[in-house]
Amino acid sequence: MNYERIINYLLDQIEQRDAEIAELIKNKPNQPKTVTKLPDFITTFEQISGPKKDDVSERILLNTLIDKGFGPREAVEYVQKAIQNGQIYERKTGYYQRT
Repeated sequence: MNYERIINYLLDQIEQRDAEIAELIKNKPNQPKTVTKLPDFITTFEQISGPKKDDVSERILLNTLIDKGFGPREAVEYVQKAIQNGQIYERKTGYYQRT
């Protein structure tokens, strides 16, 4: 009766939607991979601070990062990211230490 028609209609709608979703998944463009320089940042920081985890001056850190290929703005952003991630902290104004 009417219920059968409604159920069939709904099933057809579900099948169409599934086909649309499958097509979208199939044709999904490849997402660009995010390249991070955080490991390079941490390695550079460790090289400057040494095995005793000495304080690192912000000026020396930024100059070294720029020499290693970071842009000036990018170097500052990575310092902020490392602080946010808890990898380094500002022990006193302008000086950082590894956690």
